[in-house]
Amino acid sequence: MNSSFFVSFRNLLILTVILSAHVSEAQVPGRQLHWSADGNSAVAGTQGDLVQTDIRTGRKTVLLAQDKLRQPGTNQRLPVSDFAFTPDSAHVLIFTNTARVWRYNTRATIT
Repeated sequence: MNSSFFVSFRNLLILTVILSAHVSEAQVPGRQLHWSADGNSAVAGTQGDLVQTDIRTGRKTVLLAQDKLRQPGTNQRLPVSDFAFTPDSAHVLIFTNTARVWRYNTRATIT
């Protein structure tokens, strides 16, 4: 192959590494996918539900149905931007009602 191809590829690779190093975890918008502590399942927001998928079997389990995710005092669906479970998975923290601050939705109501 042409040596200029390798030089261009190397430069592109270096640029990608440099740019990706500037993205911190705090600036990444909601991931919507969270791994379990044992690494055997992942929880994702799917069609308004929080669904756990066992990666070994492919079995899906609804952990929190969208009918449970309603704004307090109303019948309106609660838009989930992100979520986080406690270490024991007994409680879930919902990141909702977001507003854009600077470049990312970092201001929100946490319920």
